[in-house]
Amino acid sequence: MRATITVVYVAMAVYLLLGGAGRIVIQLSAGQDLDAIPFIGGAMGLVALVLLLPAYEDRRKRHRE
Repeated sequence: MRATITVVYVAMAVYLLLGGAGRIVIQLSAGQDLDAIPFIGGAMGLVALVLLLPAYEDRRKRHRE
């Protein structure tokens, strides 16, 4: 169950990053002014991945013992 939650969490973070980057690219190619929404989504994705790092490090260290 924990592995499933981790995979879904990482997928959500990657989706937020790619969605934000995609929206920025679309707005720039259409010649529109950038709004803050893609940056907020991308930042949420980055924060999600950063919050996952300590748990990943803890799990990696636990496997060595």
